Amino acid sequence: MLIYSPMQTLLLKIRDDKAFLLPEVSLSLISISLPEWIKKFYTTACWKISVLQYESNKRLLTAEILDYDYSDIDFSEAQFEYVSEHPITAINFPRIATEKLLAFTHAPYVSKSAVTDTLQANSIPATKIQYQYSIPIKKFRFGYGNVSTEIYVEELRKEIEIPIFNIEIRPEFDAIKNYFSNTLKTKKFDVDIELTLAGSEVIDKKATSVQVELINKQMIETIRFEFIDKSFFKKKIDIEHSVFTSEEMFQHFAEMNSSAFYDNENQLFDDILNIKNARHYRQLRYLSSLHTHEILKLRFVLKPFSFIFLIKGQSKFHIVWETLDTEEATYIWHTEKNIPALKQKLKDIDNIINTIKVQGKMVYLNDRPGDFSTVIHDYRSLTDGFIKWKADLDQRLI
Repeated sequence: MLIYSPMQTLLLKIRDDKAFLLPEVSLSLISISLPEWIKKFYTTACWKISVLQYESNKRLLTAEILDYDYSDIDFSEAQFEYVSEHPITAINFPRIATEKLLAFTHAPYVSKSAVTDTLQANSIPATKIQYQYSIPIKKFRFGYGNVSTEIYVEELRKEIEIPIFNIEIRPEFDAIKNYFSNTLKTKKFDVDIELTLAGSEVIDKKATSVQVELINKQMIETIRFEFIDKSFFKKKIDIEHSVFTSEEMFQHFAEMNSSAFYDNENQLFDDILNIKNARHYRQLRYLSSLHTHEILKLRFVLKPFSFIFLIKGQSKFHIVWETLDTEEATYIWHTEKNIPALKQKLKDIDNIINTIKVQGKMVYLNDRPGDFSTVIHDYRSLTDGFIKWKADLDQRLI
């Protein structure tokens, strides 16, 4: 049930890894829809939020952040009353100013007041030194919201770590540095560094890079498309089995975690349809809408590039194999509606696809088993062909 609360404002205090709606009512940072890389707030935040709606069945509050630097006051009586009447286990913020998060989520080296007090107490003069470097990208480490490297400081006679912050960067990108290098058309990051030294100690450090600043959502999307095309469509495949989950595809053929680019398999599916001019686009979209995600993850086949869907009928499970753009019929296997039978049939289908690759499809089609059927594509009219295909398919999904 949705409950709308126009202009209802609340105070949200965030300390360390908890967000407080009341002194004894706290949520984890993940529960307030912050990026996964944010593990804690190093500076206490006090946000004024406006309630947009409340979903009682999910105990989900949707809110807008009105003020990221709200004065630190006590929770009001109205807030005590609202939270007691509306149990909240999660908050969704449709919009968050990511640059504001950096002020709270990156550990300061030393506060300005602490630096001043130390210098005055010990009469140690502060020295600011500026450097300009051109550092190979391969020497940087990609982390959560930053890239970092070490530089040697002659004045200190030691190396120190220099981070450059960018909210869009994730650790998984470390495995694909060369893609950023190619897109930026350079093998180096130009870095401007300012160090504040007090004796032999670094009390403040700042670093910026034009190239790091250029890494934004649009660039990452371009790299993602290029990466998918090269890793899954142009790479030579030499492995015994044919059917993979999205995670298995990335591990086998890209040697990285799929979470670098995708939160779920549906996003990868959408990208593939957008990257390639899919002849079976409408068919794949329809099958995806029927796929039973809660039982089976979407499966991918690389040669020919295709997908394995699970559709739950009234009396049976139906496993559907549809290619991206080759002139193949839609293959359907029908199995008993239980998990052990489904697992065995998936193993059988992996072997069948391997056999078809070696012997050709006609050997299998001429000796088709009773639990197998096909739906033929009619390419003469894309619209009428899809309607006929869908009608034939639906008759088999009982």
